[in-house]
Amino acid sequence: MYYIIITHSVYADNSIPDGAKVLYGLILSLSQKDGWCYAGNEYFSNTLNKEPRTIQLYLSKLKEKKYIHVDLKQNHVRRITTQDTRVNIKPVDKNPVETKKRALRNIQEPEWMDEFIDSLKDYS
Repeated sequence: MYYIIITHSVYADNSIPDGAKVLYGLILSLSQKDGWCYAGNEYFSNTLNKEPRTIQLYLSKLKEKKYIHVDLKQNHVRRITTQDTRVNIKPVDKNPVETKKRALRNIQEPEWMDEFIDSLKDYS
């Protein structure tokens, strides 16, 4: 599972259609591993349930506003990078309680802590 995150600079830009903003978020999400996105217009069209011409329009708007940069490689592969690539989207923690317990177990207590705790027992 992955998430689509739309950065504020794109979200707040009223000069581009909302569909282009969602496309930007999809490109950004697909760019997290390598720093760029290789997906084609057909993939975008199917994923966003939009006509290929609409996807082309969205990409043009995003390029015009410099939110994305498109490189064509020698083997006819398109590489899309975003202005916000590598925003470090963190995966959702499926078991936050267990993660917290693991973190607490890994805390190294100072050497004097055991002795101090034992001395407190005398006060009870």
